Amino acid sequence: MDLIEPIKKVGLIGGMSSQATGRYYELINQIYNQIAGDHNYPEIISYSVNFQNIDNLLKEDAWEAGSRYLSEKAKLLEQSGADFILMVSNTMHRVADSIQKNISIPFIHIADAVSEKLNDEFVRSIGVLGTLPVMKEDYYKEFYRSRGFEVHVPDEFDQIEVDRIIFDELCKGKVLESSKKKLQEICLKFVQQNTDGILLACTELEMAIQQEDLKQISLFDTMEIHASKAAMLALGRD
Repeated sequence: MDLIEPIKKVGLIGGMSSQATGRYYELINQIYNQIAGDHNYPEIISYSVNFQNIDNLLKEDAWEAGSRYLSEKAKLLEQSGADFILMVSNTMHRVADSIQKNISIPFIHIADAVSEKLNDEFVRSIGVLGTLPVMKEDYYKEFYRSRGFEVHVPDEFDQIEVDRIIFDELCKGKVLESSKKKLQEICLKFVQQNTDGILLACTELEMAIQQEDLKQISLFDTMEIHASKAAMLALGRD
């Protein structure tokens, strides 16, 4: 019997959080199978880190240590046979350039994948929901500004509340109705600012808010877009 060899093997840096990692795996397989059919699924090599390490790095603002930590995982994935790598965290994309410099295979940047989708939808002005580093610091906003988008973030009070919901609830698998309502209220403020769409720029946020919850504006789930890009690359179609 001749075995089916993969066109490209997916490398996944996971564990940030386990909730997002499981959903990434599910989405990549689902999208791939919808196209390939039958019992065809991609070959995925995953390295799931200890999320406590990531949490500690963020609390200590230790980005250099985070870069070394995640670059080492990327190198292990490359050595294991991955043809390209993606990371299941918007926040930790701050060290994306460093990761790419430490490997010889492509690192698929989440902002590149999302920007392609936004351009396809003729979106120019975006609101961003994510962790505190994503909303407060310049690096994430610059990802999109450098690609021609106008970027808006919540006010300081709402930033703190979104970050709390992500780390204290969603990363632990909790979805509270009060938090869903709060996120919807924050999104409506973007509507008042006349933004074209909202990025769910944390891979856990889709647990708490979906398009059906907010009819007034388009939501863009960065995780789903990123996973779709990975599936297409694994199929050799992108």
